[in-house]
Amino acid sequence: MDLSLKGKRAIVCGSTQGIGKSIAIKLAEHGAAITLIARNEKKLIDVIGELKNTSSMEHNFIVSDFNDLNTLEKKFTDFINKDFKPTILINNTGGPPPGEISKANKKDLDLIFETCDYAVKSAIKKKNGVIGRDEEKNNSLSCIDFNRIKGGKNFDTTAEWYVKMIKDINTI
Repeated sequence: MDLSLKGKRAIVCGSTQGIGKSIAIKLAEHGAAITLIARNEKKLIDVIGELKNTSSMEHNFIVSDFNDLNTLEKKFTDFINKDFKPTILINNTGGPPPGEISKANKKDLDLIFETCDYAVKSAIKKKNGVIGRDEEKNNSLSCIDFNRIKGGKNFDTTAEWYVKMIKDINTI
């Protein structure tokens, strides 16, 4: 599948291993310039090396821990101010906090199970896409076709939800 992401810029959070790393590599293979965000600088450097082997685009990273929102916001804001205009955001963070799964709250677990269940059902039906809340379907959980999310929409930093989130982060 050719997603034609040449010239697109993607931010991939939680990108030094597992699904985040795999997504970053696939996006780079399809031509996107990747910015990785994770807390382990050595692993980030290693993944950047792998990305350079798959794409001629310029890739970079931000070292930050999502548990330290003040530092993350500062680093991300500084980065965005350098005329960086992301078109793709992969948030591979979240879910229950690290540690024993038995300590996760019911709301987090319900979301994880609901999303996984929907992903399996979509795969069985041979649907391709990304599982998430679909703006075009009243934010219902859906398998959003890749053609709709290939980076055609710029990330709007003036969106009401984003502005509110930044204000909330600043109060922590």
